[in-house]
Amino acid sequence: MLSTPFNPVELPSYRPGTTEIEEVSQLLYAIVQCPEIASLVRVLQLGAWQTVLTREYGDHPDEFHFDHDLVEKLVREATSDKERQEKWIKDLEQGVTDPWLALLIPRLTYLRKISFVWAYGADYVSTMLVEAAEAENSVFPYLEEVWAAHCDTEGGTEAEVMLPFFRFPAMRKLGGFMLHTWLGAEEPSDRILLKGLEMGSSNITDIDLKNTCAPNGLQNWIRTCKMLETFRLSDGGVNVAENVTNWGKIYRDLCHHKTTLQAISLSDDPDTLEEEQDREVFMGSFADFTSLRILRVPCTGLAQLDDQERPMGRLVELLPSSLEILCICDAHRPSLEWTVDQCECLVNSDAFPNLESICIESNAMTVPNDICKIEALQRRCEKKDISFRVFEPESRKAIEYWGRVWPFDHDFDLW
Repeated sequence: MLSTPFNPVELPSYRPGTTEIEEVSQLLYAIVQCPEIASLVRVLQLGAWQTVLTREYGDHPDEFHFDHDLVEKLVREATSDKERQEKWIKDLEQGVTDPWLALLIPRLTYLRKISFVWAYGADYVSTMLVEAAEAENSVFPYLEEVWAAHCDTEGGTEAEVMLPFFRFPAMRKLGGFMLHTWLGAEEPSDRILLKGLEMGSSNITDIDLKNTCAPNGLQNWIRTCKMLETFRLSDGGVNVAENVTNWGKIYRDLCHHKTTLQAISLSDDPDTLEEEQDREVFMGSFADFTSLRILRVPCTGLAQLDDQERPMGRLVELLPSSLEILCICDAHRPSLEWTVDQCECLVNSDAFPNLESICIESNAMTVPNDICKIEALQRRCEKKDISFRVFEPESRKAIEYWGRVWPFDHDFDLW
């Protein structure tokens, strides 16, 4: 497992005959006895691990070797709080994985990449990350990428637990699957969360969030970055959180990076579109985003609607001349008619010399007149040597296309 650097370490590995607590405790013991082992661990993949909360729901302790003297020494080094020491040692002795990981992970100081599947009640690990972020000397000086997913098919993990990663100096890419932020007076969990992030203090350049709800925006994420280059967020809908993403707030946060953002992808959950949601969907113009090459955005995010729910405005006035790839998603009637007409004006314009691809994502292409207009637009694009595609939202073709054109790979397909 640890023969060469860059080998991913998977915990738990689900190897036959080896329990989760045996794997984690044995690795910790090995690193304490031989610290050089930690330098070989560059990639850590954490599946949903056992916590005090999940233990209370019926898991039974597994037998494993417990070195009480060594463990007590490690806990005392980690905290001077006597009450906290006592509880930590008790949970360690019970074979709960969460407190063991909180002792193990800070010793992996050569980590470049971490993937989490956040377990319910992972308070030890989340507290450890906050303390690592607040440490005077960086605990993870080489950490560049972090990806996190919720451990269930419903609900979500608080996006706030990811805030510590904005403090680590080498961090560049941060992603999440089924995360959510809090709205208004909603109360977060009892987890200790990082406070006092300074705006413009993080070196993170790429944020990638799938099936995530941000009803109050992502100010702590987006504005904390010095120079954000790519941002992608697909809303998770009511399956993840009661309140879905407020696109107006996201847009205002992104406006702080008008000169550096090169790729933006914002898309709604298809089921959410059919429900009444008290939220702000209109964003505004992207014309001042002077470095933008890729833009995927809902039609209602670009164009305001009149009293009859029809889009208004001219698309060519809302986009930057640097644009190379444009995708208008969630284009339903009458938005589809406006989208097709405005895309034709875009193709006929000389203001976008780098434009190479136009996409429309819609389930509304059943009216003969719309189909004729789309075919005419496709012919016009061919004459201009511009690629033109029509996708159903979340179809395999759409997913494959964005997998090719987005500036970097992600780990979502692994979850």
